[in-house]
Amino acid sequence: MTLRVRVRYISIVRDKVGKDYEEIIFESDQVTLGELLETLDRKYNFSSILGDDLIVLINGKRLDQNEYLPAECSVVIAPPVSGG
Repeated sequence: MTLRVRVRYISIVRDKVGKDYEEIIFESDQVTLGELLETLDRKYNFSSILGDDLIVLINGKRLDQNEYLPAECSVVIAPPVSGG
């Protein structure tokens, strides 16, 4: 089975990636959040620009990196929020 993940990029993350969203398809249906982030880091080298300071929501909620992604999930990746 496969896992289809729709990833939406916000703000500086979108600028780095060059698109608003994309669909990632994994050959396994057992993929952790950490595995997704590693895949995206290899593809876009997030860590060199953003470090580990990303906000990642899966279907509107936070998951630990060792938790499995649900089927047909929607992921939002954004930089940390700051303000004054």
